Amino acid sequence: MKLVRGTQFNGNRDVYKFLQPMGQDVAHAAFSLVPSEPVDLQNFQPDMSSDMLVARIQNYANNPST
Repeated sequence: MKLVRGTQFNGNRDVYKFLQPMGQDVAHAAFSLVPSEPVDLQNFQPDMSSDMLVARIQNYANNPST
């Protein structure tokens, strides 16, 4: 595996196609941190649920119920 630059990709579709040979799980993780969540293979747009998951983890220490 070699280091790549972001400038070689014209969009999310290029990133997905680049990562696919490394494994379907790797390509999927680039667009969603939730394994059971489907990836948008039409527009190749990441879903907001991954952002919400990261926000919950970051805010975990501020949660009074923990």
